Amino acid sequence: MAGVEEVKLVICVLFIPGVFSSYVGCYIDSWNKDLPFQAIEDESMIPDMCIKHCRMSDYFFAAVQNGKLCYCGDTYDRYGSAPQGECSKSCTGDESLTCGGSQRNAIYTTGKPLPTTQTCIINGTEEGVLFENQCFLFVETPKKWHEAQQFCVIRGGNLATVSSRHVQSFLEYQLHGREHADYWIGLHDIRQEGEFIFTDKDIPPGRWDNFNIGQPDNATDGDDCVEMKSSWGYKWNDQLCTTLRNYICQIQLNDIAPPCGDGNEGIRRYGNCYELVEGTSNFENATVECALRNGIPASIDNKDTQRFLRRQVAKTGSTENWYFGLKYSTEREQYEFMDSEKVGNYFKYSDGAQNGEECTVLSRSRNYLWEHSSCSLTENVICQIGAKTAYMLKIDDNAENEFVFTEIVGSLEGNIWLGLENDDMNGSFKWNDGSSLEYTNWISSGLSGIGSCVYLQKLTGEWKDADCSLGWMKTVCEMETPIVFHSS
Repeated sequence: MAGVEEVKLVICVLFIPGVFSSYVGCYIDSWNKDLPFQAIEDESMIPDMCIKHCRMSDYFFAAVQNGKLCYCGDTYDRYGSAPQGECSKSCTGDESLTCGGSQRNAIYTTGKPLPTTQTCIINGTEEGVLFENQCFLFVETPKKWHEAQQFCVIRGGNLATVSSRHVQSFLEYQLHGREHADYWIGLHDIRQEGEFIFTDKDIPPGRWDNFNIGQPDNATDGDDCVEMKSSWGYKWNDQLCTTLRNYICQIQLNDIAPPCGDGNEGIRRYGNCYELVEGTSNFENATVECALRNGIPASIDNKDTQRFLRRQVAKTGSTENWYFGLKYSTEREQYEFMDSEKVGNYFKYSDGAQNGEECTVLSRSRNYLWEHSSCSLTENVICQIGAKTAYMLKIDDNAENEFVFTEIVGSLEGNIWLGLENDDMNGSFKWNDGSSLEYTNWISSGLSGIGSCVYLQKLTGEWKDADCSLGWMKTVCEMETPIVFHSS
């Protein structure tokens, strides 16, 4: 009787009331297995044996194949479905039952509860999947690892932190039905070879990881970023960070920014949110309207932002001009943006537009180039909502280059990356905040053409292009200090 009682106890562990397995269908397999985990071969194989085995191994799906094989996994359908008749081979454990066919999987759910799919919205338009108060965004536009991370940061998150089998299973399940591709996650050893950490608070993977057998191997010097590799059943692989991959962003639900602008009326560009507010009266009232939207009149401090906002205001069809944040400072006797003491770039003025008035507008009569204007006129305003995003170091002039060289490079004691990159290797570099390159300080010999990234040399302060995979560079980020409004 003791033996019987022991069997009953095992059955109690295997089966949970109200949780049942079900047949999914017949699917094509290959030598590179669709369900690649916990494979067993047993002459007494029946579907129930395989289902229990995969359930105990904590997988969502089980597959029987060719009469006596069993495979487990959290996703399936890499190769498509097959006619049901191709999964009709008898099971070796019971010939009255069928167990798939030759390279054909008869797939079952294991009874492990499948994740519920609840959507979450990022930036008002991008649809992610909610899991444990985190919003996961699956992006199928391949990018380099650092570009993917920047995309996620702009949206208030990071590349995904996959710190448990539980999270890995969820991601694999969500990848079912999506493009069969490799995906970047947030794990890397960029700072110290062999010491892998996640971008989210720099936490290590801990006692659990999902590297494939023999990985990480740093097969190519500079394999510092980690991908979930589709052909390995989404096991992890270290890869060159400059490789183009799909990627997964993870945003803490409480950290997801509200829809862009007042009533989701704003337009997002390079991490900034701009709202076009019409009929605001004078500049003082325009500033109040922006403050009520948690913003200030916009800084237009590069050509790309100017072109972007010029197009947006033209679309409104308004007959008024548009205030933005460039205003004359009587204290310093110069025109400055409201969020800094940086002087405006004057190439955006049209001829005769610098007339000495205190405020500045995008002038409708001048095709939305800049024009000085009285601050008392009733105009529209372009508000910039919230704080700016941090980017890799950007240098706008010789004075700033000298400051970085003497004050920052000296303290770091090394060469430092700049936020410049040339994707097409044709010499057309661009700052990673989206702005055009105007000031340069290339070494006297000019561009070498050997790489698409740029660093500032610690010995001379000059710029040199280099391969982006170099691991011994320092990285500096910059971010403007937020403005705090105090009531009098």
